[in-house]
Amino acid sequence: MKKTISICLFVGSVLLFAVIWIALFWQNDRETPKEVLQAETEMTETQEFAESMTIHESYEYILKAGDGFLVVYEADGETVLFETNIRTSSLDAEMSDKLRQGIGFSNETDLYDFLESYSS
Repeated sequence: MKKTISICLFVGSVLLFAVIWIALFWQNDRETPKEVLQAETEMTETQEFAESMTIHESYEYILKAGDGFLVVYEADGETVLFETNIRTSSLDAEMSDKLRQGIGFSNETDLYDFLESYSS
């Protein structure tokens, strides 16, 4: 009789341990997607914060292509300051793409240095 009770207690303990272990494993497995989602959200928030921290330089002059020539605009991008005699057809494709968006210059010296390098 003592042997039977001991065996029953042993088997019961093993079963109880197995049930607890399975329950904990199942619960951790269910929580993993939530943790992954939280990590992704934190990573997105970090990226957005980093993007908001980038310094946006203000430009005094903007150079764009217009009517076959390079045109210098004021900072607003609409007021024409002057037109150059540099033809847009003489520029490479990469520079033409940049000029469609507009190339900004923070001072007159940088602007004139750039124009001088393309006027030769």
